[in-house]
Amino acid sequence: MKVFLLADGSSAHTEKWVKSLLDNNVKVFLFSLRRISPLLESIVSNKFEVHSCEKNVRSNASAFNKSTYLNVIPEAKRRIKKFNPDIVHAHYISSYGLLAFLSGFRPYVLSVWGSDIMVFPKRSLFHKLIIKVILKFSSQVFATSKLMLDIVQKEFNKKESIHLPFGIDTNLFLPSENSIQEGNLTFIILKSLASTYGIDIAIEAFKEVKTNYPEKTIQLQIYGDGDKKEAYTSLAGAFLNKSIYFMGKIPNDQAPKALQQANVMVNVSRSESFGVSVLEASSAALAVIVSNRGGLPETILPNKTAIMLNELSVKECTKAMETYLNNPKLASQHGKNGREFVLANFQQEKLAALQIEAYKNITHKNKQEHR
Repeated sequence: MKVFLLADGSSAHTEKWVKSLLDNNVKVFLFSLRRISPLLESIVSNKFEVHSCEKNVRSNASAFNKSTYLNVIPEAKRRIKKFNPDIVHAHYISSYGLLAFLSGFRPYVLSVWGSDIMVFPKRSLFHKLIIKVILKFSSQVFATSKLMLDIVQKEFNKKESIHLPFGIDTNLFLPSENSIQEGNLTFIILKSLASTYGIDIAIEAFKEVKTNYPEKTIQLQIYGDGDKKEAYTSLAGAFLNKSIYFMGKIPNDQAPKALQQANVMVNVSRSESFGVSVLEASSAALAVIVSNRGGLPETILPNKTAIMLNELSVKECTKAMETYLNNPKLASQHGKNGREFVLANFQQEKLAALQIEAYKNITHKNKQEHR
């Protein structure tokens, strides 16, 4: 089988899907508007080709600015014709989905990732119309969360849609061999430093915990970069570089090691379409603290793999942190349960098999209809 992927070549999610398809003997061509990641560049072969336009078109550009995609349509069409795929798969419908539609190739399928279906259509009736048209002409839509599937089916009436979440490489995100020590806990955040992700709430909560338990050895490690960095470092106050550490942005392949050095993942986002980082943490057998927003509840089993906040507040986050601090056995058990949860429901290999089966069904149906 040959699959033409329209996706961001710099994304960790794209890396995962490409590797999974190649592992299943699928030939892949990746067409990206941005540069291809070093990891993907390193595996180019006769089974995997890439092309980057390096246009850096913002995925959240206005509907009218989407006209810039017209500049790359001739190249996309030429590459598709030469590769002669069985199917085109576009990841993120408001950008790469538009390219798939304008390419004229059929069949094409779509994967919705988050803001492309949850934010973009709400900007205007014209934005919503763009999404409706792209969805209408697609053969299948894959939603990475049940929340997004609900939007696709109910708001856009797209019945040819299924839930297919991002998978986790459980052989990469492995548990640490070190056990949690009494009174010694490391909390970790792996997120862009943006207001959406509630990092300010986590920092305030951690400061409360540290003040309440000065004798305990605890720390908060924050990985990522963004426009709120200065505000958040200021918020850390006297705890900065003493118990609250800003570790900077790290490459995707360093995330497993960072997780192994922590005990509890904190993701108290104000808005989140799914929560892949939560599943990666669970795969590494970390306990998790999450907000009850968006698709985050789909990534945990409350009180079995994680503590889910009843309300998004500093008080509730503080309570959750102190629960794990005072009960390391609970944190350890939640981590073990989380690993089992991911193995049973989110293994990359299993989800890739479902994806490929869907490809086969769609291409078979397409051939039958065009006999």
